[in-house]
Amino acid sequence: MVKYLTTLLALLLTLPVLAAEIQVSSDRDPVGLNESFQLIYQSADEVDGEPDFSVLEDQLDIISRSQSNNVSIINGSLSRSQRWTVTVMARQAGTLQLPPVPFGDDRSAALTIQVNASSKITTRGNDFHTRVRLSSETPLVQQQLIVTQQVFSPFNLSNYALGDLEFSGVDVVVEPLGDPKQYRTRIDDTAYIVVEKRFAVFPQQSGELILQPALAEGRTGARGGSLFDPFGSRGQILRARSERKRIRVQPLPGGVNLSPWLPARSLELVEQWPQDPPRFVVGEPLTRTLSIKAEGLTAAQLPELQAASSDGLKQYPDQPLLENIRDDNGITGYRVEKTALIPTRPGSITLPEIEVAWWNTQTGQREISRVARRTVEVLPAANAPVEPVQPAIPAPVAPETGQQNTDPGTPEAPEIIAAQDQSYWLWIAAFTSLGWLATTVSWWAFSRRQGTESAENRSDQAKDSRRVFNDLIKACSDGDARRVREHLLKWGKAEFAEQASTGLSQLATHLPTQLVDQLRQLDAGLYAPGGAQVNLQQLAESLKQFDRSRRTQRDAGKPTLIEPLYNPLGSD
Repeated sequence: MVKYLTTLLALLLTLPVLAAEIQVSSDRDPVGLNESFQLIYQSADEVDGEPDFSVLEDQLDIISRSQSNNVSIINGSLSRSQRWTVTVMARQAGTLQLPPVPFGDDRSAALTIQVNASSKITTRGNDFHTRVRLSSETPLVQQQLIVTQQVFSPFNLSNYALGDLEFSGVDVVVEPLGDPKQYRTRIDDTAYIVVEKRFAVFPQQSGELILQPALAEGRTGARGGSLFDPFGSRGQILRARSERKRIRVQPLPGGVNLSPWLPARSLELVEQWPQDPPRFVVGEPLTRTLSIKAEGLTAAQLPELQAASSDGLKQYPDQPLLENIRDDNGITGYRVEKTALIPTRPGSITLPEIEVAWWNTQTGQREISRVARRTVEVLPAANAPVEPVQPAIPAPVAPETGQQNTDPGTPEAPEIIAAQDQSYWLWIAAFTSLGWLATTVSWWAFSRRQGTESAENRSDQAKDSRRVFNDLIKACSDGDARRVREHLLKWGKAEFAEQASTGLSQLATHLPTQLVDQLRQLDAGLYAPGGAQVNLQQLAESLKQFDRSRRTQRDAGKPTLIEPLYNPLGSD
């Protein structure tokens, strides 16, 4: 016993201690050499000790630091997060590899920051002013143009406002790139507070595009508050306007045949399968995922990717997923299409090549992103019917006789042998027919009995499913999210008994995108800190609509179960 306890204690002492995960990010990237920016360290775990930011001082000047704690209680669960904000300024231009910051025995992630050399800015003395910068003055039609609006103030501001950008001459689509950022810089030995906001602008026609002067307004803080104005809100009001900008929007390059027209910095076309290489079986659905990632285009500009139909293959496309990711460099558009492919015959099937032609705005050339043609071998279904093998009838053999008839002129011998052979094979055929008849009758009786039992089982399963479904809808009406989740699992097991759903991730494989998203929100609202609460009434309506569709398909004799087209919810 003592030996056992000693061994157990040694094992416990050698178990590794889980380190806290500390994430790090920057409020801006890239940054200017003389501009301040913020490094943000955040952890949802308890860190081992206080941070030691001195490891950053070889590359950065630390201006200030602060710490905040956030505590939230969701459905009785307590969650805590810690945040450290460090305001810094780079000591040199270039790509800085910031090392991990120690928090006791814990370590943060490393971070890479791009620091650009400061550009010379002509100012009108140490005054409050604003300006607008353009990523290009000659963009192509529908090419992304980054417009940066900046306000420079040598005074501390208690408030500021940036006027809207006004364009004329050409129709444009304007997309803001996040919230305004604030930092410090130094120009001609003068320190400035800079407020910066960026926009992605897409001109829709060629011609001259005019950006009208933009108004910026700021209010300086009073030197000291009074009894009636303790926060100095009566400080001086400052106003400034930027210069008018003229932009020459270029038409499509001559001789270039691109439809649709896709001017982008980069464009990637990717094909994905549940397994690599994909395995095709007759009647079994397989999900094919095609996705486009385009830097400098919105998701709405990206084309459909549905491939041409192939002989021996049925296709069931899902609704595409469209998403725009915004950062300081502009918009990156994503389009993801999922299609269920169901082979209808064994043998070779060819999936045709898919191409997307686009214009590279970096090189000024037409390029093509493609998914290569693929030839696959489709296996027969595991339960494919097998052709019954007919019993072989042996060739007739003449019965042996003790004497041979050597007289060719005697006709009686062959007639007697033929009659005997005919009678013999008639009896064989009769016995064989009786055997097949008995087998057929037995098989029919067994099938009928099995069919009756199967029908009864399906009827019982349907009753259980309806009862649990009604309980599920009532739980939604009562607004009880935990009870809704319990009844969802029960309904999934009753409705899809052959798959025996044991969690929401398995249940999600049978449901459309809208329901999957709502189930994900339900789990996030119950368990994830800060998770959004799902609208249970909308969930109930979505469940009713799916139930009606499923019953309609079942009554029409159509298959209702295909390969999951959507991302699972994750482990339950």
